[in-house]
Amino acid sequence: MPGVICATDDFDGHDFSEIEVITNTHTHAYNVGWVKETWKDDWVSERFGLGVLGIQKAKGVYGAAAGSLRFNVPYYVSPFVGFGAMIGVGWDRGSEARYNHDHTQSTDPYSNGNNNQSRGLYGYILACYPEAGLRIWLGRQASISGSVRYLVTSDGRSTDTLLYGGSLNLRF
Repeated sequence: MPGVICATDDFDGHDFSEIEVITNTHTHAYNVGWVKETWKDDWVSERFGLGVLGIQKAKGVYGAAAGSLRFNVPYYVSPFVGFGAMIGVGWDRGSEARYNHDHTQSTDPYSNGNNNQSRGLYGYILACYPEAGLRIWLGRQASISGSVRYLVTSDGRSTDTLLYGGSLNLRF
């Protein structure tokens, strides 16, 4: 195409790192993490990330690992679509709501409500998602991205959530 420069010239085999923040302020869900993106060719990139996934409806915070594929248009303003999956291992935030226990009605004067409840790891969550977004290249070393994802979770449809946000991507 005349006048349009391919942004991924000579990017094959190079990796990008990014800090990604995706949230939904209405449902109080979020995913924050570090992502490594590897370009397989001008049109396809693979992503792997580690971070934290919080889903208020599931009353959980999870350490999560994610992997995805993106199909990109290789120009300086680059729309993309993709799909991915993540697995998270959860830990207890100490929320009494998680145990459905009311301290004010305890009949044991020596109980603090949930002494018999173990704190620590409490479960896992699996999620898959489609995504769409836009990347703007800031030269050959950096780009910024915005995206929208719909997480379909293993905790049931009531915990599925829409996430939106952005990332800063740096070449290394």
